[in-house]
Amino acid sequence: MSQYKAGTVAVTSGSASVVGTGTQWLANISTGSVFTIQGSKVPYVVGSITDDTHLTLASNYAGLSASGAAYVVQTSFTPALSLPYVEQGDIETATILKRAMLIIDQLCLGAPQNSQSANYTTVLADLGKHIYHPSSDTTARTWTIDSNANVPYPVGTKLTFINDTSAGVITIAITADTLVLAGSGATGSRTLAANGKAEALKVGTTRWQISGTNLT
Repeated sequence: MSQYKAGTVAVTSGSASVVGTGTQWLANISTGSVFTIQGSKVPYVVGSITDDTHLTLASNYAGLSASGAAYVVQTSFTPALSLPYVEQGDIETATILKRAMLIIDQLCLGAPQNSQSANYTTVLADLGKHIYHPSSDTTARTWTIDSNANVPYPVGTKLTFINDTSAGVITIAITADTLVLAGSGATGSRTLAANGKAEALKVGTTRWQISGTNLT
């Protein structure tokens, strides 16, 4: 079986916290697993697991608050692209396949755009995208690559950052993980000037390497 669904859960609309009853999460699920309230058809990524009865989603739960709810956590994924896959006896298969198809769709598009004119922290949906700072926004901004604990991108994920002509300077930061500048080996936040392009490649669970043009 590629799913865990023992016990029930309580969820609160607008909150990422999930409380289980009769659950044993520490031994059966992991960060990056996909959580779904049965019947909701909306998947969420498990961001962290505190103990057997408490976990935190990588994003806030957007459905209706509920207690004693049936749920399912998808625990099996393909090794290369981290696509969830189904096995005999699994439930919520439509939700599982929907998530897999969305990932494939993003990859086939090449590098879809996420335009940002504000400070920004990356999310799982940015996988394979380019984050774009338009010329019209001349204010300096900080874009942060979130930690593996919050957003468990698979190793090999590439995030592209574009700072267009005349746009304000972008600081590319990271939360708890390590960002290494290719060539020098320096770690920490990097500065992307106007008309610059940077690519960050996840090379380990908590390690990224970044390189680019007009990047210091």
